[in-house]
Amino acid sequence: MSKVKSLLYNEDTGTYNSLDDSTCVFCGDLIHDIYDQHNPQPLAEGVCCTKCNYEKVIPARLEEIKKNA
Repeated sequence: MSKVKSLLYNEDTGTYNSLDDSTCVFCGDLIHDIYDQHNPQPLAEGVCCTKCNYEKVIPARLEEIKKNA
């Protein structure tokens, strides 16, 4: 059973923010915005921040694609 996050609309930014902050599985930073949460697979389970997604997850996925091509 997956956890349902509570959302709060932020009028300043026009986005929905999670009331339940998550933590990046790589760097440990708090992730306040649901749009900054990314799937860290194939490297880990949970969520990661945008910075770690670009620096770690995407390169790992591209390497997997190269290996399987």
